[in-house]
Amino acid sequence: MRLSICCFLIVLAALALARPAAGQTTEIRLRIGVVADGIVRLTPADLTTAGIDPATVDPRRFAMTSLGQPVAIRVTGEADGRFDPGDYVEFFGQRFRGPEMEQKYTDERVYWLEAAAAPGPRIPDVDATPAGDLDPPANFPATVRAEQSLLWYTLHSLNLDTQDTWYWARLTPIGAGAGVTRTFPFTVPHPANGYTVTLRVEEVGRASQNTINPDHRTAIGLNGTFLLDETWDGHTRYVFTATAQSSLLVSGVNTVTVAALNPAGINADDVYVNFWELDYRRLFRAWEGQLDFRVEISGAHEYSTAGWPSVQVAIWDVTDLASPRRLIGAASGGGGGGYTVRFRADAGVGTRFWLQAQEAPGRPATVRLRPSTGLRQPVEGADAVLVTADYLRPAAERLAEWHRSRGRRALVADIQDVFDEFNAGVYHPRAITAMLLWARDHWPGPAPAYLTLVGDGHWNFKGFNPALYPPQPNPIPPFLAWVDPWQGEVPADPLYGDLDGDGAPDVAVGRLAVNTLSEAQTVVGKIVAYDEGVRMEPWQRRALFVADNADSAGDFPALSDQAIRAYLPGDLTAVRAYLPAGATSAQIVATRNAISEAINSGVWLVQYAGHGAPERWTNEGVWRLADIASLRNAGRTPVVMTFNCLDGYFAHPDPARFSVAETMQRLPGGGSVAAISPSGLGVTYDQMQFRTLLMDTLFSQSPDGLRQPTRELGRALLLTAQRFHAQYGSHYLIPTMMLFGDPAMRLPRNMPTYRLPLLMKGSQP
Repeated sequence: MRLSICCFLIVLAALALARPAAGQTTEIRLRIGVVADGIVRLTPADLTTAGIDPATVDPRRFAMTSLGQPVAIRVTGEADGRFDPGDYVEFFGQRFRGPEMEQKYTDERVYWLEAAAAPGPRIPDVDATPAGDLDPPANFPATVRAEQSLLWYTLHSLNLDTQDTWYWARLTPIGAGAGVTRTFPFTVPHPANGYTVTLRVEEVGRASQNTINPDHRTAIGLNGTFLLDETWDGHTRYVFTATAQSSLLVSGVNTVTVAALNPAGINADDVYVNFWELDYRRLFRAWEGQLDFRVEISGAHEYSTAGWPSVQVAIWDVTDLASPRRLIGAASGGGGGGYTVRFRADAGVGTRFWLQAQEAPGRPATVRLRPSTGLRQPVEGADAVLVTADYLRPAAERLAEWHRSRGRRALVADIQDVFDEFNAGVYHPRAITAMLLWARDHWPGPAPAYLTLVGDGHWNFKGFNPALYPPQPNPIPPFLAWVDPWQGEVPADPLYGDLDGDGAPDVAVGRLAVNTLSEAQTVVGKIVAYDEGVRMEPWQRRALFVADNADSAGDFPALSDQAIRAYLPGDLTAVRAYLPAGATSAQIVATRNAISEAINSGVWLVQYAGHGAPERWTNEGVWRLADIASLRNAGRTPVVMTFNCLDGYFAHPDPARFSVAETMQRLPGGGSVAAISPSGLGVTYDQMQFRTLLMDTLFSQSPDGLRQPTRELGRALLLTAQRFHAQYGSHYLIPTMMLFGDPAMRLPRNMPTYRLPLLMKGSQP
């Protein structure tokens, strides 16, 4: 009998541990993604989907934050301490907004709902019962912004007052007096009659004629009515402004027509249309179940709004978006053809009211449970941090084991965990930099010295125009920056490691530009198999130097010869593949074959200097994307260094525009093990200065032996960038010279030279 009682008590204790007692609640942290403005509702079903039993939480202890700030919420039915079916949480959500270089990455703003914490602020109710003694205003000022992101263009400049790289259309009239016309439709809800409207259209001129001013001409019409014809000049951003009568507008789809016309003396033009905006007065009528307006005159007013699908309309004062107020007591009426809602408010100028039909409350884009990442305080800290996407993690873990086998502490971090932990959930590269900063100050030391980005990335973060830009994985986004004086915005991964923002990296950064797990395993396999010991094999004592033919940009063969004489270690033999001056088709093919044969037979190092583009070396294309597949040099993968333009521009989503550097890295059965290549354009003199410092860092030692060659490839690039910064200050080459590979990978030492003693005749050894 005693045994039965004991067992019964054990069972009761277990049940007590399994279910929270009254007044207790499960500790949860929900990540809620929002991509559109509006009142957002979260239900018990959302918690269930996220893996939380609503019966285990106390809604009285709910608290919400976003971007590190408290957000007021409304929790129905919370008084009983249960989150029952029919209860819900409401808050005012916004899509992500910020500086252009932040909001181009994502529309998702993240809201965090926590329980088992101190309760957060609640949304108060404010009486808005109308008295019927005031005449409601008939309309209010509104602005419509019409914009579609269909074409990507990086401006080819650092001087335009915009960082927007997405455009609606490109207009390219060809021929004297020629013109190209496009129509741009967008919805204008419920315009009021009898007013003047203002239209703005933004364009960017890509072509420019220095000897002709003006070199652009634009004509604009609204709903078929001509409004303006203006000329303008230069490679610049230009905003046109025109006025018209509101009688031109219709409630619904309106069209703006833009014509690019060649002015006198211009035979070809090239302009991009970005957006059009319309300032007008709008009637107090709902459109698609929503109405949003600001108060024009301070004081008490009554507002009568129409066009609602029912009388159930939420009315919120969202002047303070984080602390809205709910207005109650509104009067409603009507039927059949639409309902009206009338409310009263005493408010100042600029007070913003948001009205939303309650039949279709806003829903979060995503809801998921956010467990602890452990990234704030890992047990051991890390020398090498590997950031990857979940589906690439097996390859990243394999690479982490390689680091550990060489005595380095290695930590693999999921990119989404990094966003959530160090950037309030917002998708942006700066989250990784923030993690490295945190690691420097809070992780067990020493601070991380190496960052490996295990994943490719591109600039079409939001998937615009998939017909033109084929969808591609985007596991690790490029760190885009306006640093290239000629190209404009380019990927600049070294900025991930610039912890103090001084323009010089502090952590060695490398990227494995892989899109699939198979690609990741291929690249990691090359790194793991790479001989870091001594250059013993015959192929390890050969270095291939490729040079473009000489032109006004530089004498590339002579510069390559200079690098060979000054810095190539004595145990390496230079193999040259130089494009002859005025090369014929046969000579181009011969140079291409020489490159392929040298790599296939085995070379330890490849260097190229000359002109280039993401998909080729030299204007003639002595080495192209199409040639890479012919490589069969497995087990003899070289390190590639290129001093040209855009060889490392990995961020284009179109496979036809993938870069040589990333494609050689990913190639199974051959290719390269690593590459140092530019993601932007460059001047030959600057590149040769950088090349000199890099080779000196890699291969030279001081006469006293105190400074030894730097064998770790990423550290060598880091030191080169820091030395270059010390000489030239902030410079476009520092953030654009990229490492494709693991930054801790070590180059093998040169083969030692043994001196044997001379034996005299008759002597004993």
